[in-house]
Amino acid sequence: MENYYKVLEVEQSATKKEIKKSYYRLAKLYHPDHNKDDATAAEKFKLVGEAYRVLSDDAARANYDRELAEGPKKTAPGQPKTKQTATPGAARKPKAPGASAAQVDFQNLAQNFAAFYGFNPKTKEVTNEDKLGTYVPKEKKKNPLDMTDMFERFMGIK
Repeated sequence: MENYYKVLEVEQSATKKEIKKSYYRLAKLYHPDHNKDDATAAEKFKLVGEAYRVLSDDAARANYDRELAEGPKKTAPGQPKTKQTATPGAARKPKAPGASAAQVDFQNLAQNFAAFYGFNPKTKEVTNEDKLGTYVPKEKKKNPLDMTDMFERFMGIK
């Protein structure tokens, strides 16, 4: 497992500000635009980005620190080593309600739209007022995406 603290050239006790400062310095140093045709620099740039992504997120950093303290997992003799599918230190975040990228049903986009925005464009029905934000419709059937009033006020016509 790669030591992200060494990648970012900071101590394990580094603050978020120190981590960010080191990340910006190293990202600039290894950026592909500054290192054309240098595969090593491109790999280091990716590694620096991954290290920053993990260490800048409190939950991911705590998980990574725990994994770092435990050390590499040992396998019993004769058992094959399994390849990790998740990035070490990546936080497992709970999924928000609504459609995610993996759950999008392209056959029924209106339902996906309604689940995400709280409004069904086909039936013009408000399905979740909380998702509409500060907009509170005067009528339940009014289309919150209707821009007619704003357009008329802007153009000065009725």
